[in-house]
Order: sequence, then C-alpha cells, then structure tokens
Amino acid sequence: MLLYFIEYPLVHANDIKYKRYGMNTSKETVALALVFLFIAAASFTLNPITLEVYAEENSSNSTVAVKERGSYVDSLGRLNIVGVVYNEGNKPVSVKVGINVMNNMGNSHASSNMILTNDTYSRIIYPSTIVPFKFVLESGQQPNGKSFIESLTEVDATYYDVLHLNYTNMAIGTDKALFGNVKNVAPFAVHNVSVYASVHNNNGSQIDSVKSNVIPTINSGEEVEFMVMPDSSVKPDVYYYSCAGVELEPPISTINTGDGGFIAYDLRGLVKISKLAYENSNDSIVFSVDHYNPAGGNITLKIPQMVDNHKVNVLIDGKPYEKAKINMDGKTMNIDIVIPPEEHSIQIKGVANSI
Repeated sequence: MLLYFIEYPLVHANDIKYKRYGMNTSKETVALALVFLFIAAASFTLNPITLEVYAEENSSNSTVAVKERGSYVDSLGRLNIVGVVYNEGNKPVSVKVGINVMNNMGNSHASSNMILTNDTYSRIIYPSTIVPFKFVLESGQQPNGKSFIESLTEVDATYYDVLHLNYTNMAIGTDKALFGNVKNVAPFAVHNVSVYASVHNNNGSQIDSVKSNVIPTINSGEEVEFMVMPDSSVKPDVYYYSCAGVELEPPISTINTGDGGFIAYDLRGLVKISKLAYENSNDSIVFSVDHYNPAGGNITLKIPQMVDNHKVNVLIDGKPYEKAKINMDGKTMNIDIVIPPEEHSIQIKGVANSI
C-alpha cells in the first residue's frame, strides 16, 4: 500500500490555493518539499473620501498600481487611510504600500517626517486581482501626500483555486454586514481561513476594508458561513461590497488514493490550477491549468519515483502529450510540460505505479 502525506498551501482572491510536501513509506521514503505563498486579507474605511486613480511612477512594474485612496476617522479618533492595489500584469507580485507621515511633536513649529509601510491584505497579488490595504495613523500624525507602492517583488507562485466564495454583495441588515458561504473544493482540509472585502458607499467610493473572524478548519467538500462587518464609523454610509478574497495559512494536506494511502506532489508554474483530484481508477492526477502568460508557458510536476523503471503518461485535453520532459533521480520524478494558451485539462497517469 502507498502511504504518503502532503502539506499543501493553496490561495487567491475570490478563490484560494495551497500545497506542501509528501513522504512515501513503501520500500523507500520520498520527501518532496513544496513552498507556496498565499493570499491575505486587508481592511478599509472613510470620512471625506476622494477617488484617485494613478500608477506609481517609482514602481519598477507600471502594471501594478494604487487605484483608490480614501480616509475616515474611527471611534478612537484615529485617521484611517485606505486603498487598493491592482495587479494588471501577468505575474504574481508581493507589494508593500508606503505613505509619508508628518508627526506633530506638540509644538506648532516642530514636526518630523517618516514613511509608514504596510502589507496588502493578501501577501500575493495575482494577475487581474485587486487587494486592499490600510494605514491607521496615531494621534498627531497626518498624511503628507498620497499612498504609494514602496516595494514590489515578483513571486513565483501558483494560484490554486480551492476555496469558492458565494455571497450577495449588497450590505445586509442594520449592521450593514457582508454575509456569504465559502466552500472548500480541494481534496484536503484548509485551515485558518478569513474573508476580506472592500466596502463602498452609494456613490461607488471605497470607504472601508474589512476582514472576517478566522474559520479554524474547512474540510474537503465542506461549506461554511462567514460574516464581515464594517467599522462603526462608516456603517451609516455602507451600501455594497466588492473585491472579496480569502486569506488562509498553509495547511497539512493530502490527496487520498482511496485505498488508505496518499499521493504527494509538487506542482509549480505561473499558472492557475483548478479541479485538482486523484483518480484511483486510472492512477492519475488530473487538473485544469491556465497559464498567466497569454502565449502559454511551462509547468513542472514532481512526484515520488516508486521504482527504477517508473513510467507515466501525460495527456493534454485527453490526447497523449509526447513532448513532456521527464527526469528521475531515484527518488523524484520531474515532469516538465509546455502549456498552450488558454485553459487546458491535464492528466498524469501512473503516478503511483499501480497500472
């Protein structure tokens, strides 16, 4: 019997992804290390708010931009600065947002300047994704100019479509809350899940960013409710929500083979992965893949090598793919595949060497 386990982080806005590493405890032990980043959540708010759309001139990637900026004073008298970052490129990025702040030192003629930095609510901003950010200024601090992209790093991260959100974006009830359900469509449990969103008034201006309480565990196939509340200072003006996304921590994950064992793997590329599953009847890992690059590109799948002459077959859209490059080192099989443009179905047959 095969017995592997896989730690698997998956994540992204509106949906999520995860992945990790596995061990084979048959005749030989295989450990595959997987590193994955995931999506976080942020918060937002309003008072006198103005819409500002601009790209950051000092950014090394002009396709990533701060798209909105607003402010409000919360119940503690603190000025909240809110906005979103939009990734219009075709690569995932990690962004820190900055803002210049003047500190009043208790003397009308004395002040100091500093730059505050903060992460966006998702640690990875995937292509065509909007993620909020928020600054909370303390007493005596005032913004000096617009918020901006302080640093930007391209990230080699696969987006796994594993959590699906279902919600009505209109604010509900006297609390003006966002209610909905989040369903785990992955073949493993995910943990420490939270939902974030941007809040808007009836003019469409963004007035807050919000985040739900943490959901400890969502099992495979399970659907749970969530609720997100706006800050009380902006609640009278809340009309609808947008840009909902999910943040979660990398869970320990497995793909069950159906016979008490598990399949471990590492799947990497600048792609969106969905419908991931293991089919016991034909010993296959199957998934749908869509490369971020409009021209297509490569993905690499790593699985345990079970025997010296371990054979696998690769199919794209049900047809044999003869151009796959397969390398083995006695412990691990590396399968390189060139993905054509647009979405395609991939099948890797013989992953457990049982056929």
